[in-house]
Amino acid sequence: MRTVRRVSMCPGDISALRAGRRTISGSITPQPEVRDDGCLLGEWLSKPLGGLLLPKVGDLALECPIGKRWDGLICAEDESLVLEIVDVRVEQISGQWSWVVEVRRAAIEQWGSQPCAGR
Repeated sequence: MRTVRRVSMCPGDISALRAGRRTISGSITPQPEVRDDGCLLGEWLSKPLGGLLLPKVGDLALECPIGKRWDGLICAEDESLVLEIVDVRVEQISGQWSWVVEVRRAAIEQWGSQPCAGR
């Protein structure tokens, strides 16, 4: 099921998304321990996410707090900025594992009268 979330964004992110940037990212906390082959170690390996044991770092995309593929995002600071999540992946950015959420501009009418999940 698709969810619509009202999300808070910093002014720099809002400007960048309006100018055409297509990604939002956020650091994973706590940082996962990952072997060279991408397998998870430690706390994340034994933590069932969504009812599943996830063996690879890329599987953490399933638990992204920003949302899941095809969810809608409405900017809390500017409700005319409406986005749809196209893809969620996990990447290492500046030495930290992060969720990278690819988005595209969308129309609020896509979601009808569906209520927003708060953040």
